[in-house]
Amino acid sequence: MLEKDIEEQVCKWVEDRGGQCLKLKIEGERGFPDRMILLPAIVSRGESYEVSMFVELKRPGGEVSPHQAKWIEKLTTLGQAARVCYSLDDVKDECRKLKRRIHNRIFNRNNPDAQKKYDTRQREKGRTAVGFATTALYSARRRAKEKNLLCLITVDDILSVVPQDGKCPALGEELTYGSPLNRNSASLDRIAPGVGYVPGNITVISFLANTIKQNATAGELQRVADWVKHATRGA
Repeated sequence: MLEKDIEEQVCKWVEDRGGQCLKLKIEGERGFPDRMILLPAIVSRGESYEVSMFVELKRPGGEVSPHQAKWIEKLTTLGQAARVCYSLDDVKDECRKLKRRIHNRIFNRNNPDAQKKYDTRQREKGRTAVGFATTALYSARRRAKEKNLLCLITVDDILSVVPQDGKCPALGEELTYGSPLNRNSASLDRIAPGVGYVPGNITVISFLANTIKQNATAGELQRVADWVKHATRGA
């Protein structure tokens, strides 16, 4: 599908919901997002909360230029919703997330104790394998978009590779879930770094093992191991 076809789909979807999908072109600013989505504001207790998002639309597999990535990062740092989307479904998903964040902000503002209870629930949830898988999937999708990689996995796919004995398959140490992050924290890894997050190319190892592995090949890791063994001999 071409990028212009995706733009047409997105514009129609936004306009059908009473919004506007504006085409942007900022003179002298390379890489600025090409669309701004404006949806009807959310009104609560007489106050209006705007629902807007900058979007850089790409065809599936399209590459994000350094200038585009820089603008997405800059806008996000400024507190603006800014995303790279590769399909209408991506746009729908990001709009749902944006509205959910706004509703949560409204609820927490109207219920001062709600945020504390929410934080407690999230901490408890994060200490389980299911909580880890949910968070890991969200992070994988974000990284996949940033690196132009496929992300076709689900929470169940991640849970299927969580070690049944609870130990890191690489180092044999007990895995931990939730905060604080430590060397034994469970970490989602792509077995072949150049391949995306797809079934058959993911595993769960410790944060330490993932840090050691990074993008190195098996041969490179073996050479480092041999060097460490030699360098520390007799130490």
